[in-house]
Amino acid sequence: MQNELRTALPTNEERRTAGRALRERVKRGDLGRWEPRKDRPDPIDLIEEAHAGRLDHLIPVRIGRMAASPYAFLRGAAALMAEDFSSLARTGLVRRCAPRQLRILRLAGARPGVRSQ
Repeated sequence: MQNELRTALPTNEERRTAGRALRERVKRGDLGRWEPRKDRPDPIDLIEEAHAGRLDHLIPVRIGRMAASPYAFLRGAAALMAEDFSSLARTGLVRRCAPRQLRILRLAGARPGVRSQ
């Protein structure tokens, strides 16, 4: 049963070929450009909408934590980021590693920027 759940990983050459095919569809430079859409909702409205369902007396605590640093703001503004990301070029690839997981990897001794083969 255990072997039935495993799938073979693509070879380096297969991954390289797939990456080149994606670059034909979405150029690298397109991934680094962002301009707000003309119909972009007000960021403050999106943050206030995220308060729905929260205890009223904890909302100022949330806002205070978001104001502490840019990183804390981004952690508390997921709806805002999702709205902004929705207009970016799409490669079809999905990022499955959260910032917290990256921090854990660094603490475990993984060197940033070094990929394992």
